[in-house]
Amino acid sequence: MLNLRDIKLPIESIPQTSWGLSLANKLEKEEWDKIRKVCLEEAHYKCRICGEENKELHCHEVWEFNDKNNTQVLKAVVCVCKLCHDCIHYSRSILVHKLGYITRLRNHIMKLNNWNFVQLSEYLEIIKKQNYKRVNRKYKVIVGNRELI
Repeated sequence: MLNLRDIKLPIESIPQTSWGLSLANKLEKEEWDKIRKVCLEEAHYKCRICGEENKELHCHEVWEFNDKNNTQVLKAVVCVCKLCHDCIHYSRSILVHKLGYITRLRNHIMKLNNWNFVQLSEYLEIIKKQNYKRVNRKYKVIVGNRELI
């Protein structure tokens, strides 16, 4: 049985209507740069998930989705390496990357979550169902006390 509470490297179910929506795209460059700098410094320039240093680091936005109210609320911005970030956005990654890289993503997810292929497959089915549920919904995006659209 898959324990969803102990997942170190999650795959996020982001509705396609929210793909490409990010603070980096919505905020003024100076404002985003300040957030990014704090994020990287607080993480000591290491991936918060796998611990990799000196790699291409991203500032990943952690959103909480309320499917009843159709809202997504920013909960945190965390420092992650490119590989972990592509794993988190696996549903998008499988559409834009080649099979060899997708295999690398799957292996990374299994390694960090201490899963075998059967457990990964079970988890991917859960994410697939969640994605299907959210596929065409439009979410109100909330950051702090303001709404972004």
